[in-house]
Amino acid sequence: FPTFDGTLQSYRRWRRAFLQHVHPVYTPVNSKIQIIINTLSRKDPFLATLVDGLEGTLSHYRTAICTLERTFGDASKFMVELMDAFKSRPPVRLGDRADLLSLLSDLNSAKDAFHDMGHLESFNQPIMQSAVVSLLPFDYRMKYDYYVREVLHDTPNMENLMQYLSR
Repeated sequence: FPTFDGTLQSYRRWRRAFLQHVHPVYTPVNSKIQIIINTLSRKDPFLATLVDGLEGTLSHYRTAICTLERTFGDASKFMVELMDAFKSRPPVRLGDRADLLSLLSDLNSAKDAFHDMGHLESFNQPIMQSAVVSLLPFDYRMKYDYYVREVLHDTPNMENLMQYLSR
């Protein structure tokens, strides 16, 4: 079971595992709370305070889940964090397959996270594609543009970009 460390990206993994592990009706509240207590990192002050306030009642459980969703489940907050991560990421070096694979892996993780949130449309925003394309060498950008317009006869979007990077 993954530990949730207080980052928006780790919340997605934690939430997915939590929802797969507990049954909304049949898992006792005490068990759900115990999972939360055992898997939230106390290194994050916010999470430590949340865990310290948990008791074995349904209202405490619901409050904890609502607080986590409100704080970490917001697609717009995740988008901002992701854009900051792309801005701080070093550009892909021309001819470096490992750089491309790393970028593609991060994009797949982000896509999965937006899908889990029910906000896949946020992943497909032009600003997201622009941030990713800006990491590519000029030569790759030109080839991507040609690929989309002349091969696919489409407009640039994240799906086309991921398809291009996968080639």
